[in-house]
Amino acid sequence: MTEKRGRYKTKRRQATVSEHSHQANVITWALLQEGKYPELALLFAVPNGARVSIGQAVKLKQEGMKAGVPDLVLPVARQGYHGLFIEMKKPTGDVRTEQEQWLNALSNQGYLATVCYSDQDAMDTIVSYLDMPEYERPNWY
Repeated sequence: MTEKRGRYKTKRRQATVSEHSHQANVITWALLQEGKYPELALLFAVPNGARVSIGQAVKLKQEGMKAGVPDLVLPVARQGYHGLFIEMKKPTGDVRTEQEQWLNALSNQGYLATVCYSDQDAMDTIVSYLDMPEYERPNWY
């Protein structure tokens, strides 16, 4: 959108919503939807993108943190999948090589692993996943 300011025309900057905001919206939505989908209580975030000191980063790496692991995990089995992994990206975001490798590896292990480019995209993905038929355990468990 262009607007006049004095003698010059300037373009208004479009506000971009951060990946953090999209993900935080998904978590807030999930908390509100637990009545309808109790499995959402199991949804959690992997804090790989957190900004930490070098010392803390070394500790986290020693404890097993790995680059590229998807942002959100829903460890609920549905229709042959062991669980759902979501890599959150803002609408203009790009998937890095290590993220793509993780998504492929998780898919090969029987998880639904996907990229969502907005909070609404992630919410729709989660609802579609939870609406799939439940996994039926064998009687010998």
